[in-house]
Amino acid sequence: MLWKRRSILQTLLVSIAGAALLAYLVTRLLIPENAAYGLSLRDRLASDYLLARLNDAWRPLAVFVLISMAGIWLVLRKVLAPIKELSLQARRIGPANLNERLPLARAPVELAPLVHAFNASLDRLEEAWKSQRSFSANAAHELRTPLAALRA
Repeated sequence: MLWKRRSILQTLLVSIAGAALLAYLVTRLLIPENAAYGLSLRDRLASDYLLARLNDAWRPLAVFVLISMAGIWLVLRKVLAPIKELSLQARRIGPANLNERLPLARAPVELAPLVHAFNASLDRLEEAWKSQRSFSANAAHELRTPLAALRA
């Protein structure tokens, strides 16, 4: 792996560079080196010429579009995987396990502030939960004590 912790931008840049390289290689393979580029405007606009070029180019173009779509799908899947993982981990955190936090090491660089804010929010929520439980326990004890004295 090139980077230990790649950001979404880095992943997209590497993917775009790969797509550009693929486009370059496909065009180098499709356009012969001895192709005549100096055709007159009349020849280029002639309908039979355009139809012939379109007839020759639609299959490789369709293959290129399909390969590009598959590549985009794979890149998006790879880019969004850490976000999906963070979402699943956040969903698992509940009242029974408020001490768990989202791991910052696996989060993309762009999401680090959000993970920090979420973890800080969980810290505040855990403290409030502990305060509420402590208050409830103290209130229950204070209510039981006078009742016990009255019964005695």
